[in-house]
Amino acid sequence: MSTQRKIKSYQTLIVILFLTFIIFVFLLNNIYAKDKEIEPKPLPFHPETYLIMGLKYANKGQYDEAIKIFQEIIEKSPNTEIAKSSQKFLDKVKLKKENQSKIMPSIKEEKNLSIEEIRANVNKLRQENLKKIKAKPQKKEAPVPNKDLKKRWKEKRK
Repeated sequence: MSTQRKIKSYQTLIVILFLTFIIFVFLLNNIYAKDKEIEPKPLPFHPETYLIMGLKYANKGQYDEAIKIFQEIIEKSPNTEIAKSSQKFLDKVKLKKENQSKIMPSIKEEKNLSIEEIRANVNKLRQENLKKIKAKPQKKEAPVPNKDLKKRWKEKRK
């Protein structure tokens, strides 16, 4: 046999042995896993992902789930920027939930509100929210630059 054929036969033998070994290990793992019920490891905590999930729940109107997620972020990663922003979102979601409970009665209460009463409740809440917004200190607007300033600058450059 030539040396090239020997090399190819050895390579083929090595590949076959390697594949056999992989199959053997795979089968042993499956048998072991069936014998002992291995519990899956919990997924690692990523606050960025949780923040996105909380925002999606809040946008869908599922405020309870969003509140749970934001609180979990604050508990697991305190004193971070994500915890601070999730605290802000948590406050907003709680306010939305309160407003929703004021506008729409729960099913347990079984109130039959007319459209006019619902509109009145909505307008009342809008007025309350406007008062809260106006009570917060407003940022000062930047002064408007003088229009003649450009003309003066061009004249100086000439």
